[in-house]
Amino acid sequence: MASQVLTNVKVFLGEYDISGFMNRVNLDYGALALKDTRMGHDTEVNKGGIKAASCDIGGFGDPASAGMEAISFNKIGTSNIALTCSPDGADVGEVAYFFKALKATMALPFGTHGEIAPFSGKATSGGDTNALVRGKVFVSAGSAKTSSGTSSVIQLGAVGATQRVYAALHVIDTVSGSLPTLDVTVKSDDGSGFASPTTRITFTQVTAKTYQFLSAAGAITDTHWRVDYTVGGSSTPTFPFIVVVGIV
Repeated sequence: MASQVLTNVKVFLGEYDISGFMNRVNLDYGALALKDTRMGHDTEVNKGGIKAASCDIGGFGDPASAGMEAISFNKIGTSNIALTCSPDGADVGEVAYFFKALKATMALPFGTHGEIAPFSGKATSGGDTNALVRGKVFVSAGSAKTSSGTSSVIQLGAVGATQRVYAALHVIDTVSGSLPTLDVTVKSDDGSGFASPTTRITFTQVTAKTYQFLSAAGAITDTHWRVDYTVGGSSTPTFPFIVVVGIV
């Protein structure tokens, strides 16, 4: 079995790509173990309780207005922030984990004299949806989009009657152009040719950096998925953004 060397983990917190500030990322996911041991049992019995996710990061402090210190400070106590982690660069087709987060803690960048100021922080489950979604990157933030297009078709699978399809949109950095607009939809089809796609998720039109986290209920028998985006405006409207989609 191949091992993975982590050199380019990507983390998107709301409308920010915070990857460049970090040298450590820990993503935890689990369920509470609730004791259900009763008379007659000779072994401790536990049942799974509510699930929780958390993302713990560490790296270096940056006092700039767009630095990690300011980003984290301004979001402390904020719930329902879209948070996405991808282990290897967040390229199209790669695995991504995402959830609605509460920005819970930060350690201010004060450390030892003569050393680079450290930074750490933690975000935990902070939304009304599944604690953690495992999905794929459909649109990568590696290159900003200046024209309309579609993602590759990815076979995520069907959505069961008790499941939902989730999608997170992070519009990061500076949006440029004259009256720029971005419309993003998530569509499904029963085949890779996408002959008769159905729109499942429609994000609110975007005009500046922001984030959104949406979902749609099953059952959906389609197994193939695609993200469509329309860029509007003039003077070369430019949008740097990432879209991840998963089913839970």
